Amino acid sequence: MKNETEARKLEVREVSDKLFEVATEGLVVVDKEGVIHLTNPGLDKMFGYSREEILGKKVEILIPDIYREKHAEYRKEYIVNPVKRPMGHHLELSGKRKDGSIFPLEVALNFFTIEKELMIMAIVSETTVQKKMINQLKKEKETAQMYLDIAGTMFVLIGQNHCVELINQKGCEILGYNEEEIIGKNWFEHFIPRKRKKEIEKVFEGVMLGKEQKFAQYESSILTKKREERLIAWNNIAIRDEQGRTIGTLSSGEDITEQKESERELLKLNAKLEERVEKRTQALDNNQRLYKMIARNFPNGVINVLDKNLNYVFVEGMEMYKRGITGDMLVGTGFLNRIDPDIRDNIRKQLLNVFKGDKASFELKTGGKTYMINAVGLPDPEGKINRVLMVSQNISDLKEAEENIQRALEKERHLNELKSRFVSMASHEFRTPLTAIMNSISLLSKYTGIQGNEEKQQKHICRIKTAIHHLTNILNDFLSLDKLEEGKVEIHYSEFDVADFSRKTAEDMEDITKEGQQINYSHRGEILVYLDKQMLKTILNNLLSNAIKYSPEDSLIEFETKTGEKDLAIVIKDGGIGIPLEEQHHLFERFFRARNALNIQGTGLGLNIVKKYMEMAGGTIHFTSEPGKGTVFTLKLPVNGSQGLTKR
Repeated sequence: MKNETEARKLEVREVSDKLFEVATEGLVVVDKEGVIHLTNPGLDKMFGYSREEILGKKVEILIPDIYREKHAEYRKEYIVNPVKRPMGHHLELSGKRKDGSIFPLEVALNFFTIEKELMIMAIVSETTVQKKMINQLKKEKETAQMYLDIAGTMFVLIGQNHCVELINQKGCEILGYNEEEIIGKNWFEHFIPRKRKKEIEKVFEGVMLGKEQKFAQYESSILTKKREERLIAWNNIAIRDEQGRTIGTLSSGEDITEQKESERELLKLNAKLEERVEKRTQALDNNQRLYKMIARNFPNGVINVLDKNLNYVFVEGMEMYKRGITGDMLVGTGFLNRIDPDIRDNIRKQLLNVFKGDKASFELKTGGKTYMINAVGLPDPEGKINRVLMVSQNISDLKEAEENIQRALEKERHLNELKSRFVSMASHEFRTPLTAIMNSISLLSKYTGIQGNEEKQQKHICRIKTAIHHLTNILNDFLSLDKLEEGKVEIHYSEFDVADFSRKTAEDMEDITKEGQQINYSHRGEILVYLDKQMLKTILNNLLSNAIKYSPEDSLIEFETKTGEKDLAIVIKDGGIGIPLEEQHHLFERFFRARNALNIQGTGLGLNIVKKYMEMAGGTIHFTSEPGKGTVFTLKLPVNGSQGLTKR
């Protein structure tokens, strides 16, 4: 248990060390004299020092010169009463880098003891970006205030919490307060008569919920600093953010206390002024909204703007929203982080070249989709490219359509080729045996009834049988191929003696052997198997007839079967013409005939049928062949069907 506790402490210490090293904030630990004992990489980078340059120095090295003396006094005061708190509350703090530059920052203080010695740890955050954002917001608010202050109408912006967020000079004049006395106060508690409070709150909530857009000539009283009631004619409009959520109301009002008789004219003026204010406000961001709307509805694609680090500055598009991704989720993140690491470097090079003035256009596959990417540089007013506009278009459907068209064209080409082969084969293979039959029948008629011509008659009868056998094989091949192509062939297993079956098949083939040809059959292993007998018959007939057809007279054809534990092995070896090496990969294609076999009868279907039967039965077929020396076919068929060998 003790070892586990120690190991756990060590693990926690390692995690703490790693967090200290990778923290983006600066971390510095000093003793009560202000001597720096420890810093992290975040602080070193922030102030521009190496760790060796800063360790052992007083912490005042990080303070601007004009504040160093006071900081030493504050540090001594903190030692007396150390507490966890932010440093310089309500003050604008700043630091000094090694290069002498001054920058704004925030500091959080904490303390701990090591061997009874007090140590202070400061967490330092640079606030340069935040300061810029705050200044920008102030400028925007000042601009809005300027537009409202030139109006002769009272304007007040009320937030969701019922508090005043903005009021113009006219509003201050009517109420009798200065702006600081109004901003942040609850409008309904401080500036609406109690008797009208609930009614006016209900109007406000109606605007917030979108039930009403405007309340023309709506009159309500307000309370001035002197607690006098002034009658105001209000127009109210909901203010929404980019997501369409209501965040407050902007109300414009005319004091009609003394001018009730000119109410209509004042209301018209109000409407014109409101329209003018809306136009001025819209003029500031109409272009940006328009571009954003166009980009968001960009079909099947995404419009991106990347900075020099290839991080997202802007990203919108319908394709992105289909996948549940919004622009806010991606802005500030790296584009390359969403790319397959294998192609990331190549994409980086192409996009970085765009900053040099080039254009980039490439296809990108990610998430199972294919996108067409086009990228161009976006120059600033000085003509320097510091951003890239990248448009990605989902072309997955187009690519799939192209591939389908290509496959269809290839299939059509293949079918046309098969048709041509079939016509050529059929015209030759049917004509030759039919001619032989007709000639033999014609000659037989001359020998009929004439003594001594029995041998000649027998010769022509054999020719007729051979021709008929050839035609039968052709028709059987066509029928088998047709059934196989249409999926009408079923395997019917039965138990039989494979040795006896194969021997009889070989004997049947002797009717078509050439002069002096012999089929030498042998078997090893058990004799009973569980297979489709008709399928095996078709396979053996095709292979043996090919061996006979492509072998010369007086040649030996070796035919062997062997049963094993799980399969039946078949080997048929001939000494025939063989198959040219460069054509062997076409051997099992329909209607294929090797160039050295074009003058020999054949359909080019037999081996294709054998291959399909072997695949159906879960078997394999292989061959070796050498031109002029012969061919060896080796087949293996599962002999069990679903039951295995039935006898041993």
